[in-house]
Amino acid sequence: MAEPQDDALRLPEHFDIAVKLHTELGVLATSDPVYKAKVAQATQHLEAAAHLFRQIGVFSPGEHFTEHSVASLRYLLIPAYRADVEGKVAGEVDDPERDMKRIRVIETSKTMLVEYLEGLVALGLEKEEAITRYVEMKPGDRLDRDVKVAIMRESMVAEKSLKTFAEQLAAAKKNGAVDEELEREHLLKTLKVWSLKAFSQIQMHLSEMGMLQQMMSHKSAAKADGRAGGAAATGGDDRRQQERPMEKPLVITKDMIKNMAHGQTINRADFQLINRGYGPIGAPTMSLDEFADLEMAKAIQASQPPPNAGALHEDGAHHNCHVDDCNDAADAETYKKREWDEWKDDVRRGDGNKMNRG
Repeated sequence: MAEPQDDALRLPEHFDIAVKLHTELGVLATSDPVYKAKVAQATQHLEAAAHLFRQIGVFSPGEHFTEHSVASLRYLLIPAYRADVEGKVAGEVDDPERDMKRIRVIETSKTMLVEYLEGLVALGLEKEEAITRYVEMKPGDRLDRDVKVAIMRESMVAEKSLKTFAEQLAAAKKNGAVDEELEREHLLKTLKVWSLKAFSQIQMHLSEMGMLQQMMSHKSAAKADGRAGGAAATGGDDRRQQERPMEKPLVITKDMIKNMAHGQTINRADFQLINRGYGPIGAPTMSLDEFADLEMAKAIQASQPPPNAGALHEDGAHHNCHVDDCNDAADAETYKKREWDEWKDDVRRGDGNKMNRG
C-alpha cells in the first residue's frame, strides 16, 4: 500500500508540471531556442504521469464520471496533452528520413487521441457512436463539409463557455472562495473542448499522413525510374559509341569557303589547310597586349585634330578647304538668310493658316 500512495503523491506533481509546460508551449514560437527543450520536458513528465496513472488504476470499468472528484477526472487529459505535445515534434529539414519520422509521430498522436476519447466514453462523458467515425478513419479519409462546420461551431461555443468559467474560477480563487461545483463545471467543459479538438486533430493528422505517404511513394518511384533510366542510358551510350565509326576532323579550305559562299555542298575530305602566317583560320595573330597597344594608338590618333585645322586664309577662310569653295559656301549661306528675311517682311504671320492653328 505504501508504493501506490507514493505514486499517488508523485502523479499530481508530474501532471501539474506537464500542464504548466504545455501552457508555455502554447505561447512560444517554434523558432524559440527553448522550444524543443520544453517539448522534451513536457513529454517526459506526461509519460511519467501516464505510467503512474496506469499503475495506480484511478478508474475502474463500469464507473461513471459522477462518482469521481475533480482531482481524479483531470487525469483523463493526460493522453490529450501527450498527443498535442507529440504533434509539435518536427524533424530536421535536411533529414532524409524526415517524412517517415513524421508519419510515426502522427500515428502515435492519433493513438493517444483515440485513447483519450475512449476514456471519455468509458466514464459516460462521450457517446461511443460519436467517436466511432474518428476511430475508424484511415489516412486520406476526409469528413463532410457539414460535419466540419458543425464541429467548428460547437468548438467556438465550447471555448467561449470555457473562457467564461475560467474567468469566474480565477475571480473566485482571488477572493479565496473556491466553489467546488464551479471547478467541476470548468473541468467538464475543458474535457468537452479537448474532445472536439481531438476530432479535428485526428482528421488533420490522417490527411497529413496520406499526403506524406503519397509523397514518399512518388519519391521511391522517381528513384527507381532514375536508376533504371540511368542504367539503360549508360548501356545505350556504350553501345552507340562502340557501333558509331570515328568521324574525320573537319578541315576548312579555300574550296570549302568558295562553295559555302555560293550555297553549294562541300566535300570534307583531303583538302589543304588554309594558313595565314600563324596557322589556320581562327588562330590568333597577335597577343592581347599587342592588340591593346594597337587599339590605344588608334584611339589617340582619332582624338587628335588635323595638323592644319586651326589655320585660316588671309580672307578668314579655313585652311583645310579651298579658298573659292569657302567663299562660295559663305555667300550661299548669306543669300539664304537674306531671302528668309525678305519673305518674313512680305508675309504676315498667320497667312495661309487654313486650319486656324497657332
